[in-house]
Amino acid sequence: GGNGAIQFNNGSNNFGASDNLVFYTGNNQLYTSNINATANIVGANLFANNLTDGRLVLSNNGHQLVDTANLRFDSATDKLIVNNFEAVGDATISGNLTVQGSLTSLQTTNTTINDNIITLNKGEPGSSVSSGTSGLEVDRGTGTTTSLLWTEASNSWVFSYGAGNADLQA
Repeated sequence: GGNGAIQFNNGSNNFGASDNLVFYTGNNQLYTSNINATANIVGANLFANNLTDGRLVLSNNGHQLVDTANLRFDSATDKLIVNNFEAVGDATISGNLTVQGSLTSLQTTNTTINDNIITLNKGEPGSSVSSGTSGLEVDRGTGTTTSLLWTEASNSWVFSYGAGNADLQA
């Protein structure tokens, strides 16, 4: 080859443990299609083709390095971006948790909240509850649903049992 290069081709374009390195002195880069290493590959800078900037590189089931759009790092914002995240086991978040979406679902046996005030209907743009009511509802399975609702029409709290009012006991 040109430029003082050592060239290698064993017919399969694979570089095995018994083969020689291909090193091009013109740009100080190693060129080969595949490297089969039975020990560590150590280098100051390793480059791979067919990978997308910002994506994290993982090993797939075939032990190949691949990247995915579902896991990427944004160096401008210093954020790890993950699509379809699932934590198996305990997960601890040491900062604030912001959930953006139309549904937040918790499947827990017991939920404890340290705050002494729970805000419902946050972000209401008007001077009242636009939907007319805001409150808490209890799903009783096959039993009648019950609720405690603030009702704008009567400016009052309403305790409901199904379609009617529930008894309030003191």
